[in-house]
Amino acid sequence: MAVVIETSLDENRISRLQKDLGKFMDKDVLNKALNSAAKRGADSGRTELKRQLTESHTLPASKVGKTITARYNGSFGSGVVGASIIINDSPNAFKYFKGVKPVVPNPRKPKLQVLEIKKGNKKTSKRYFPAQMPSGHIGVFKRINSFQKDSKRQQIQEEFGPSTTGMFNYSEEIQEKVKNTAMETLNRRLDYEIERLLNRK
Repeated sequence: MAVVIETSLDENRISRLQKDLGKFMDKDVLNKALNSAAKRGADSGRTELKRQLTESHTLPASKVGKTITARYNGSFGSGVVGASIIINDSPNAFKYFKGVKPVVPNPRKPKLQVLEIKKGNKKTSKRYFPAQMPSGHIGVFKRINSFQKDSKRQQIQEEFGPSTTGMFNYSEEIQEKVKNTAMETLNRRLDYEIERLLNRK
């Protein structure tokens, strides 16, 4: 499931820029400045989102980063100048979280599975256990209330933690910080680009 975080300049500010600067600046030059500001806003929002998610959960930054993309739109003609940060992810297997350490189980020395999906929330659980499949795949599993065909053994299923979209949706604080960072960077960069253009005149 994808989540899109959008920030955009106020329409009144866009109109004022067109009115105040369009008289003595080429439209392409202004659009280049808008593009630069919008791109910087999108990139800063993406960076802040990655930082927030890796600070709150034990999913590695490399895996978090692969689920986030940044897009931007910075032209007067479109009527919208802003940044978009897109998160697209599915639930992550427990084994990917650094706070979960599945190892090949030793029947002679059974170990309780230590889980830390969210940082600072470490649990020791008898419910989950590491197991290795015939294919060699190692993961964290739990038994379910159904039995294998022609067997008295219970079936097992691999367990999954939250997706990065779920982590984001769960925290209003993270949502606000990411949006504010993108918007503040966009405005600050636009001020810089305009001042730079004016100083060239």
